[in-house]
Amino acid sequence: MFVAAFLEHEEAVEHLDEILEVDGIDAYYVGPQDMSVSLGLIGQPDHPRVQEMDTRVRAAVEAKGKRYLGSVIVADRASNFFLNGISAFLAENGMA
Repeated sequence: MFVAAFLEHEEAVEHLDEILEVDGIDAYYVGPQDMSVSLGLIGQPDHPRVQEMDTRVRAAVEAKGKRYLGSVIVADRASNFFLNGISAFLAENGMA
């Protein structure tokens, strides 16, 4: 089992040190769409404030010797992650 903590609200980042102490979490990630909503920047996942949250989380995670999900799985957006997986599966099995 792989457990990932998706930090999708500004308040989660405020409690990041506490979250990083929870046993059993394999990786951490900032959900840019939801984070943009929590910051009042609806539909702006690439806004500098959202990117700042991502940078802050990534730095804290790496400083604790833990894994940031972006370093484990590369995907542009969560929705594309699933679509890309389906496409790869079909291509690998000669169905695409």
